[in-house]
Amino acid sequence: MSFSLSDARYKTLVPGTAGWCQELRAPYFIKILYTHIVENRIGEARIPEIWETEEEKSLSIGQLKFHYLQIVKQKFQGKVYTNKHTKIPIRISKDGIMEWWRKSRKREHIISVQILDFFLENAVFIEENPDYLGRSKIVSACQFESKCKINGKAFRVVITTRKAIYDIDKFRYYTLKDIKRT
Repeated sequence: MSFSLSDARYKTLVPGTAGWCQELRAPYFIKILYTHIVENRIGEARIPEIWETEEEKSLSIGQLKFHYLQIVKQKFQGKVYTNKHTKIPIRISKDGIMEWWRKSRKREHIISVQILDFFLENAVFIEENPDYLGRSKIVSACQFESKCKINGKAFRVVITTRKAIYDIDKFRYYTLKDIKRT
């Protein structure tokens, strides 16, 4: 059986309900897929997508990291970006860049740094936690979440910043989590 979600009889059904799935005679995963598409249609258009170039594909991991380290230092180091949701300014310091350098092991993570400004400006605030080491000059660490697509794969991006007593928030690190695995 083929079905179209634009048919008039399906427009009256509420997506994600049992009646909707029964009327479509569709498997349960279709319900989840359709609900996901409806909820994220607007947001999906704003998710940045980047692709590794042919030149980058020919580079080893070490060469790719070095290539992007030079770009990151020129493009981001010392710059301040304001998060649109919290209005908090976040500075990208050399410490944050070097943390990215030390922890980046996969090609997707390395090339994703070219949209670090997007992550910082558009990420949604998740939580704030006190400094676990109890340092006197660090107030807390904040986490933000964003999304991106790299080489056609969707990723959830978790960004960590640090709040200091006498300074603006500083970018500390970000991780990529494959959306299909989480």
